[in-house]
Amino acid sequence: MSDRLSPEVRPQSYTLHYSIDFNNFSFDGSVETQIAVSASCSLLRLHCEKLVISSLTLLHGEREVPVSFSLVGDGLHITADQPFPTGTYMLRISFSGQLADDLSGLYRSRYTDKTGTDAFLATTQFEAPYARRAFPCFDEPQFK
Repeated sequence: MSDRLSPEVRPQSYTLHYSIDFNNFSFDGSVETQIAVSASCSLLRLHCEKLVISSLTLLHGEREVPVSFSLVGDGLHITADQPFPTGTYMLRISFSGQLADDLSGLYRSRYTDKTGTDAFLATTQFEAPYARRAFPCFDEPQFK
């Protein structure tokens, strides 16, 4: 299997939500990704690195597609009993991760506020291949 994502499965849009916990330097998130499948396939693959997936739902139109998923290396593999037909899908994923200080993905940065107190903020570095550390996505330049 190639390390590159399939060009027949393309993201159309993302909607992201985050809850940041600066006490534990962690985050919970959810993403809705609209996906266009232009050729029937047996595997939907996205990038996902250093994240824990707590739930995943795939809709084709109004119908929920029964799927299973696994994390393989830096990939999220989604499979079903039958090949995925062409069309538009909505993928909903809940996930969590650590707010590291390594300047990649979604990470923490320290600053000094007006009162001289150390504080933190969350910021991003999405240059490939770092978006996959912030949310499950299609993290290759041709998909951005």
